[in-house]
Amino acid sequence: MIRLLICDDSASSRAALRTVIEDDEAVEVVGEAADGAEAVALAQELAPDVVLMDVSMPVLDGIGATARIRELVPDARVIALTAHDESEVVTAMIEAGASSYCLKGAPLLALRRAITAVSGRGYVDERVVPTVFEEVVRLYQQQRSAVDQLARANEELMDQTQKLGQLGRGVVRALAGAVEARDRYTGGHVDRVSRYALLLTQRIAPQLAGDPRVEYGYVLHDVGKIGVPDAVLLNPGRLDDRAWAQMRAHVEIGVRVLEPIPGFEPVREIVRCHHERWDGSGYPAGLRGEEIPLPARLFAVCDAYDAITTERPYQRARLPEKALAELEALAGRQFDPTAVAGFLELSGLGLLEREAAAGL
Repeated sequence: MIRLLICDDSASSRAALRTVIEDDEAVEVVGEAADGAEAVALAQELAPDVVLMDVSMPVLDGIGATARIRELVPDARVIALTAHDESEVVTAMIEAGASSYCLKGAPLLALRRAITAVSGRGYVDERVVPTVFEEVVRLYQQQRSAVDQLARANEELMDQTQKLGQLGRGVVRALAGAVEARDRYTGGHVDRVSRYALLLTQRIAPQLAGDPRVEYGYVLHDVGKIGVPDAVLLNPGRLDDRAWAQMRAHVEIGVRVLEPIPGFEPVREIVRCHHERWDGSGYPAGLRGEEIPLPARLFAVCDAYDAITTERPYQRARLPEKALAELEALAGRQFDPTAVAGFLELSGLGLLEREAAAGL
């Protein structure tokens, strides 16, 4: 049973939330608060698993209340409730300690998924994050000699800013490589799909293509799979419900792995949202249409194309033209139609084949 605390200064909003949430037998509403200060006090008293936190409130706003709850009740997870998808507000809530956010008026399924994911019922093991960083340190130590040689070779060619940028890309690639090394079937996937995605971004949204964090998000999209058990990740057959829930949890794990890195919210957005679908049937939050960040919408098309055209344990590789036809058929349902159209244009120009060959 997930114990839930609702915090909203509107009595009608609290009542509406309670009504829809209590339909779920897996969730128990243990209390309601009308302002942030009351939410902090009730969180200490009731020790909820999840707190639904409005942002704009009297006495103490949602940002301040979230920071206090995370300090005083560290096991409680906070979901920010926002009236609009305002990046500054969402970023402030996440920096205060919120694990996720949900738009007011979003589909009930999206809210339930967010509650399940942050509560840990989505099979996100708290031990995963330190384990991931231990793995990254181990990998870095193994490759330290090569990294040092590269740094020395570039020392005379780069100023300090350039070297830091290279190091950042190296660490990102190493982290992605730690995931990819576990699955022999996805060799080269990260390099190919990030190349496709950067090419599509340059075509659809060139203003985003110059932000290295967008590239980092494409490279690290599946970083959370390092916390998925081998028995699930390498299973060549159909996954049962429990295993599928563990596989889907890689999104939340990935966000938690990247959470300590300042300025990485655009990266975390891509990791969090690359399995959302245009029609709202994706996960983890059931976002739809332009609620999904643009880089994640672009990446989803590229990720699907690479999955269709490469050999996997559960399917044979299909020809590029078959993959393109499937993407076109799913435009407006699974994928952003504009993203699919741009991807088809790249194929028509022969640019996808060029990028695929460059990654060999």
